Amino acid sequence: MMQADFEVFEPSKGFRVFVQPTTKFKTITLSLYVHQPLGELATKIALLPQILRRGCKTFPDMRTIVVYLEDLFGASMGADISKIGERQMMVFRFEVVNDRFAPKKIRALEKSIQFLWKVLSQPVTAKGGLKADYVAQEKENLKRLIEGMINERMSYAYERCIQEMCKDEAYARYEYGKLEEIDAITPKDLLKLHERLLQEAPVDLFVSGDVDPKRVAAIAKQTFKFKKRKVKAIPPTEVRSGNGELHEHIERLDVEQGKMVMGCRTGVTWGKPETFPLVMYNGLLGAFPHSKLFANVREKEGLAYAVHSSLDHTKGLLFITAGIDPAKYAKCVEVIKLQMADLAAGKISNDEWDKTRLTITDRVRSREDNPSAKIGSFLEMSLNGKAMTADQVIAGVNAVTREDVVRAAARVKPDTIFYLTRP
Repeated sequence: MMQADFEVFEPSKGFRVFVQPTTKFKTITLSLYVHQPLGELATKIALLPQILRRGCKTFPDMRTIVVYLEDLFGASMGADISKIGERQMMVFRFEVVNDRFAPKKIRALEKSIQFLWKVLSQPVTAKGGLKADYVAQEKENLKRLIEGMINERMSYAYERCIQEMCKDEAYARYEYGKLEEIDAITPKDLLKLHERLLQEAPVDLFVSGDVDPKRVAAIAKQTFKFKKRKVKAIPPTEVRSGNGELHEHIERLDVEQGKMVMGCRTGVTWGKPETFPLVMYNGLLGAFPHSKLFANVREKEGLAYAVHSSLDHTKGLLFITAGIDPAKYAKCVEVIKLQMADLAAGKISNDEWDKTRLTITDRVRSREDNPSAKIGSFLEMSLNGKAMTADQVIAGVNAVTREDVVRAAARVKPDTIFYLTRP
């Protein structure tokens, strides 16, 4: 079955393989996703990929893994956590040179898929749990990551805005979990969770490169030998429309520059009829250097050092971020609202319109040159039930009219402002 540019296979229940055959690259890119609802287990799940990547039964430590990667002519691997809507995913990535461009045949495709399976399914264990020193070290790393977020002031303000805006929704949870939950997690807890994920979690393998899709699916089926599974579907993300009532939250820290995040509800998720009008709206509002926010809030009025807008296509949200002089906060919010009002009134110049459409087209095209970005974009579209090719996305954007944008603007309801400023 084809979905956009990917051929889709299901070698076993709850295990899907997505293959994009392309001759554009000399490497093969693989991404393995293990899906779970974003919820109470978030902190434990955030620890797992970093522990698993440190070793498996075949390659029990990073030294043996590095040697193996070097034998594959400098293959690379990584592991992380990703959040799409109210879904948390463990992600394992692998990139290896295609056999056609290697000095000798290395069976790159087979070895890559086998390596990912071993890392996922064969953790290093001891005394009924995952290896204790790996767990202890990764707990400290996770603590530093969460504690360090406050030093990235805009990232901190962004997460705090989400927490306040969506406080009774699963989306409010940080994908790396909570600091106060880390100490109590044991190696045995994590081994039990790992075993449960292998039994219950939907798993997706993406492969992009000069490969034969049927051969990829056959190797994956032969390699990913799950034991008896009862796969649990991930609940859909809760999407709410806004009522336009704006709530303000101010937090004070020792900062030189104020950080403002305005969260708006759109109620529009990817694939809905309003999707492309909203994409154009976001581009006109603040996604690019020529957009209204940059041109007016930063350049004309001098109210912000940086200002930007972005969409969450799965949760149906739009965010506006600005780094500002604390003395100019009120005026900055006023001018941001004025730009939104102008869009709602259809005040769009031909130059703004043409530049926005062209820049969106360029962004979509550029993803085609980055396998990981292509996979990530496709995954989000697919999870929302509407995977599209780059040409389909561009055609959708080109079909948008000014009247469509005005209608989309009416759906953007400011909900929450989180403002981080000095005492």
